[in-house]
Amino acid sequence: MSHVELDIETATGGKRVELPDGYEYANAAATGMAELRALDESIHGPFESGLDRASWPTVGRDIYGNFHIHVGVRNPEDDELVGIGLLSLGWQQYSGKLTHLMIRNQHRHRGLGRAILLERVRIADELGVSQLRTELGSINTLAPLYRDLGFIESDRAEIVRKIPL
Repeated sequence: MSHVELDIETATGGKRVELPDGYEYANAAATGMAELRALDESIHGPFESGLDRASWPTVGRDIYGNFHIHVGVRNPEDDELVGIGLLSLGWQQYSGKLTHLMIRNQHRHRGLGRAILLERVRIADELGVSQLRTELGSINTLAPLYRDLGFIESDRAEIVRKIPL
């Protein structure tokens, strides 16, 4: 894959992963820092929240050349952001990392985490990303799905999915 300048429309141009009934994808570019912080604090509480501009990249390319894509989900009834996950791509876009998967407690166990994971993997596949990494806690209920998608344990406390070139 050649180094190209991406935008969110290019990255999500294919058929999106279907969400559970009653939810819709959020417009990543319109999701503000205050909304991301509110989601994080609803899950982790205000004192444990480490979410700030340094740890939560904005959509698009950062100063190091890395590209960040947010996949968020809203409840259209109240326009509340109920879940989000981040796909960060290296400056050459050959490798990526899945981070910051968060679902509001009252919206868990409805398939949102699964959909956000599958959508981020779909985007990475569409862009030709050959290696994806993520850290996976021992109690993560999506662990079997990660393995079904080809992720394997590495020697660095993370799991990795590699696509042969």
